[in-house]
Amino acid sequence: MKNPEQLREDLIDDLAAFDKDYLIRSIICFLDHSQREELKDSIDREIF
Repeated sequence: MKNPEQLREDLIDDLAAFDKDYLIRSIICFLDHSQREELKDSIDREIF
């Protein structure tokens, strides 16, 4: 099994090949309601 840092880097590399809109929509589908709320709050507060 890969260590967390290597897995993170591999995922970033793999996901970079996808279209941005498709990627955003796909990732949002994996989040539960509370995670979506947290993400929306972070975006609204311009943390990203």
